[in-house]
Amino acid sequence: MLGEGCLNVGDAKLTLGTGSFLCVNIGSEIVPPNTGFYPVVGWSKSVRIDESLSCEDIPDTKLEDITFLLEGFNSDSGNSLVKLKESGFFNSYLELENTLNSITCKSIFLLHFQFS
Repeated sequence: MLGEGCLNVGDAKLTLGTGSFLCVNIGSEIVPPNTGFYPVVGWSKSVRIDESLSCEDIPDTKLEDITFLLEGFNSDSGNSLVKLKESGFFNSYLELENTLNSITCKSIFLLHFQFS
């Protein structure tokens, strides 16, 4: 997120592959997550570690100016395409690619399917 420039509250990154991974910058306060999401530390502007401690000791670490992220994932994104193809929404992945590449609309729509 930091490397992608998602520095402001509400900035988000969506990674799509065989799974879908959504990460949202939620700022300096942990927000109670919705089902399926979990908060993580994104980065801290200042970390202080006591270098005199050994690996067996608990380090004296102080995090300041913490930015939290909210993450969620769906591991079945790739399977959704298989189910759509099996249901007759398209005949081949090449057909789907050509159809998607021909779209000139700038709107976004979401389809929600629940397969058993």
